[in-house]
Amino acid sequence: MMRRVLLACASMLGAALVVAGSIGAQEPVTIAGLDRETNAQVARIVESVRTSGLPVDPVLSKVRFALVVHAPPSRIVATAQAVATRLEAARGVVAPHGAPADIAAGEEALSFDIPKDVLRKVAQASPDRSVAVPIGVLTQLVVSGVPASKAGQMVTELIKRGATATQLVALGNDVNADVQGGARAGESADIRMRGLTPLLAPGGSAAASSPADLQSASSPNPRDPRKKP
Repeated sequence: MMRRVLLACASMLGAALVVAGSIGAQEPVTIAGLDRETNAQVARIVESVRTSGLPVDPVLSKVRFALVVHAPPSRIVATAQAVATRLEAARGVVAPHGAPADIAAGEEALSFDIPKDVLRKVAQASPDRSVAVPIGVLTQLVVSGVPASKAGQMVTELIKRGATATQLVALGNDVNADVQGGARAGESADIRMRGLTPLLAPGGSAAASSPADLQSASSPNPRDPRKKP
């Protein structure tokens, strides 16, 4: 619980940590709170990520959190490199989706050891729309305790049946709330899924749901002690 509170605080404190230099202008990154050598190592990793055409925000975000929890310099550098490695892997897994949000969501899922084949199926179920929200919900379900294969099947089915981003996010939030209240994750997921099913199109067909809808809902931000750096 304390780690979750700290992680929530990290997102709020991120804006207060000064990142000097414009990433868009490709100037060197300087993060307040890092010593010169650690900052130089992190900057090299960020530059490598940027040069590869990958989003750098996930790297910077997790470096900032590492600072909030007073991680040692070696851990901060390792965290940055781990995120960079997962971003590269995520790009291949969520293809053909190449938007920063989609890749970042894939990286987050990989940080929780969600199998690549599960992620790939979710991505393939929505070839013409962003998968940032579906993958975020998948990750939230897994963090809540739903087995990855089961969570993947649920999200994939919902995508195919035209579930909106709002419906997907509500499912993840509801299951998480049920688990926090003492329910079993798998049972909660089944019950919530049954409640949502009548609102969707018949199996295998997609209801009207615009790309803007999938991108407009707030994607869940799962955090858990099991998560990799």
